[in-house]
Amino acid sequence: MKHLKSVAVAVSVLAIWTCGHNRGQAFVRKDLAARIQLAPDAGFSDRTLWAGHGMRLKQINSGDDLTKWAKDKKLRIVSLPIDSNLSRDLANDPATLVFSPGDSTNSGFALVDITDSNREAELAVAAHAQGSHSCGMLQKLSLKLLPTSSEFTPPLFAEVLNRQAIANLTTIDAGAVTQSLSNKIQTLESIGTRYHTSQSGIQTSSTVQKLFETAAGGRIPGMSVRLVPHIETEQKSVVVTIPGTEDPQATGPVIILGAHIDSINAANKEGDAPGADDDASGVATLVEIVQQIASSGAQFKRTIEFHGYAAEEVGLIGSNDIAESYAASGRTVAAMLQLDMNSWASNPSSQTIYLVTNSTSALLRRSLKTLINTYLGGNVVEGTLPAGTSDHASWQAAGFHSVFPFENPIDYNEALHTPRDTSATINDLKLASRFVQTGLAFLGHHAGLKNAEGTYQEDLAKFRAATAKDLFLAIKSGETGNSYGLSVAAGSLIKSVEICEVNEAGGIGCKRELLIGKATTQKGSRQFFNLGDDLQIRSGIHISVFGYDSNDKLIAQRSVRLQKK
Repeated sequence: MKHLKSVAVAVSVLAIWTCGHNRGQAFVRKDLAARIQLAPDAGFSDRTLWAGHGMRLKQINSGDDLTKWAKDKKLRIVSLPIDSNLSRDLANDPATLVFSPGDSTNSGFALVDITDSNREAELAVAAHAQGSHSCGMLQKLSLKLLPTSSEFTPPLFAEVLNRQAIANLTTIDAGAVTQSLSNKIQTLESIGTRYHTSQSGIQTSSTVQKLFETAAGGRIPGMSVRLVPHIETEQKSVVVTIPGTEDPQATGPVIILGAHIDSINAANKEGDAPGADDDASGVATLVEIVQQIASSGAQFKRTIEFHGYAAEEVGLIGSNDIAESYAASGRTVAAMLQLDMNSWASNPSSQTIYLVTNSTSALLRRSLKTLINTYLGGNVVEGTLPAGTSDHASWQAAGFHSVFPFENPIDYNEALHTPRDTSATINDLKLASRFVQTGLAFLGHHAGLKNAEGTYQEDLAKFRAATAKDLFLAIKSGETGNSYGLSVAAGSLIKSVEICEVNEAGGIGCKRELLIGKATTQKGSRQFFNLGDDLQIRSGIHISVFGYDSNDKLIAQRSVRLQKK
């Protein structure tokens, strides 16, 4: 991507390919250019209001109260689908405040001031129009500064250990589960449309509530289901709470699994929108996980919540409201996993689960990748979603760690947002059953399956003693006075390395985001890995270096304490 050379001006030109058009210009509208900058995304950074599509919106003056300016505005980030006219239209629309055309790697986006509800519906329909496996999206912008760092609440059980009780929980009757998923999906698609303003869409919340209650069947102690209202839509979100055995008041760290309950017809907001894959499949998977918990009698140490989000298709309304309320109240969300489209594959025999890299946590992606390798036999890769997003982005923006397993970010179900998104076009419920297993494994470690504790500490000590330490860390001064570049030398069996800050020497639970490196050079039997990011080193910091083999299995780890002189 060709980055902006200057961002503190009203209009900055980018000579790049523009979502279906030859050339385009990136700009911040003149009346806003003294307050907001458009800049390349550099991860967690100060004064960031929003980040996505390789770019970020940055507040110029941290003391500037943009909420007063936005008081009477309805701001939406519009992801621009590839091969559509929407990019050109919004580039010339007076209501467009910021425009970034995108390139071959990232789709474009626009920040738009929505003047009325009809305009919002028009943009939602246009953004969801199809084009080259790339679908647009609306996302609510709240003008709150994103966090500059993100401390991680590690799983109760380290993912590198295979716990028999969790393995038992993830062992399911595939035939029975696929039939159960099919029944749940058909219940939701039979509604016709779940568009958030339709009467059937408004009633969808009660239908989803009943699905959860039926799945639990009164067999999960303390479980409650509530409907959450929102100001910008009559459709309500659904929140299921299962208090942890060590958190009976459900006030401690919470593990969240989410999916959205609404649907949309990209050609006509009042048309049929069965939304079988998008996202009845995700909701059905959540309900099935609850059913598996109920039938197994599983209990977890941390509190678990299952969320069915309202109005995702028009701006992530439900998830944005809930995530912001949790952040404002100081709640700790240890991990959030989003399910949105998981029952279709261009090659159903592959059964591959993709972990979307956009607006997700590298720590949680590593965690989930390890869990899938441990309990599901692998077949998991990372991939970038070229356009659009889902409710995980709301949690990441609110300062929480999220992860988004998906069917395939560049070759997904083309029937979405059309009347053809039905059970008849779903072709891979076996894949959906793998998402059920994934959710159960995720809960087993992050929420702490109670009967999986056993000899955990003893097993962890054995694992650490048996794991090789053939990793050597070199440190050099970075671009700024408090940053340092890292490189690692390792044995030939190690194909990738990761580094993070940990709480204690020897720790395998990261506190902050991973730095990830691939082999760059080889000398004899030694591999050398360089990490392009600089690490901020504080006195006494503990660093763990992890080495993975070609099967993505952890085979080496070294921990060091860094002392600045």
